[in-house]
Amino acid sequence: MSKMQMVRPWQWVLRLLPLLLIGNLQAQEEPLFSNEYLQAVKYQLEPGAAIDVKAAPHGIVAVTLDEGSLNINGTVTGVLPSGFFYWQPGESVVIKNHGVRPVALFVGRVTALSGIDTGGSTLAKVDYHHLMHENSAVEMYRVTIPPGADTGQHHHTRKGVAFVVSGGKARVTFADGKTVVNEFGDGVAMWHEEELIHRLVNVGESTIQVLDIEWK
Repeated sequence: MSKMQMVRPWQWVLRLLPLLLIGNLQAQEEPLFSNEYLQAVKYQLEPGAAIDVKAAPHGIVAVTLDEGSLNINGTVTGVLPSGFFYWQPGESVVIKNHGVRPVALFVGRVTALSGIDTGGSTLAKVDYHHLMHENSAVEMYRVTIPPGADTGQHHHTRKGVAFVVSGGKARVTFADGKTVVNEFGDGVAMWHEEELIHRLVNVGESTIQVLDIEWK
């Protein structure tokens, strides 16, 4: 019969140290851009890491870049898919990764409105654009373009930001006939002004998924 191994106090400390540290992990922060309308940051949350985003004048939007489990303002979610968005009006938001895998997040603080009244749901009838949420500040569209798909020419009448959840290769044609082929990487954020007219064709092998946020 083997003797029970005695665990010394310092050995217990070494075993517990990872658990003590995980609750104090700092999220990695990558500022994307900032203008008078939006402050955009990408965060990398390891398991146990958290961010505290201060309130914005017109609300906060958070978008998951990876599948994972989060605690949002004290509410534990289930496993969220990539491309999940969360809108927080008027208050700060604390987001913690309580899962077992890293989660990347896009977080935007809406600091001003454009003041342009163009009606509602300006992209709802554009191919592959689906209105996901609308409030007094913004409209949010999920754009899912499979390989070979063509959005057709369409008109962005409002300022906005396109956040690439799943990237790919697209041919973009503008109103003046200029055509470019772009490779969109995951997690890229692109600001656009109003009066943007273009057409996108997915010429790659992967489905492109974008969250497009249009300012009111």
